[in-house]
Amino acid sequence: MEIEIREVNFKDYERDIISLREKVWNYSEKYVAEKYFKNKFFDKFEDEAFHWIIKNNDLVIASCRLSIHYTAENIPDLRYIEQPFLKILLLPIGSINRLVIDPEWHGKGLGKILDNVRFDKCKSLNCRSIIGITHGKRCNQMLNYGFTRLSFLKEFEDITSVHGEEMPSLFYRILK
Repeated sequence: MEIEIREVNFKDYERDIISLREKVWNYSEKYVAEKYFKNKFFDKFEDEAFHWIIKNNDLVIASCRLSIHYTAENIPDLRYIEQPFLKILLLPIGSINRLVIDPEWHGKGLGKILDNVRFDKCKSLNCRSIIGITHGKRCNQMLNYGFTRLSFLKEFEDITSVHGEEMPSLFYRILK
């Protein structure tokens, strides 16, 4: 497996990253893409966030994002977070999101590699909290990383009946 992990400027790899998100979300997470992302494959946080890609030869096979926030009111997906939960988070907050891996590369540890890169970046930037919203098998991964489930996202209760997987949840971790 010849792979290259690289921190990149979103604008330089925008087409590759968005194409990969679209492929992954339409392939394996179509219901979530339609309901959660409203089929938008980018948002206002892209340009200021940190991005990483994993390439195999010249093909982007995985990507992820980390955005840093100095107020809780400016984190991605705020509409899904109940206000009392924001008081738990210590500033600055690292928001890990938009992890996508080409389905042909699932099960090879790429998600863990990209998670660790983002956790290390949070520590180097003196973040005091990390948050992320995920669903399915990733929920157990987040718990294994030492995250706490803050809440289930009630807007997605129907996802368990559609996919038989754990419904989307908000996770957080306080850093020492």
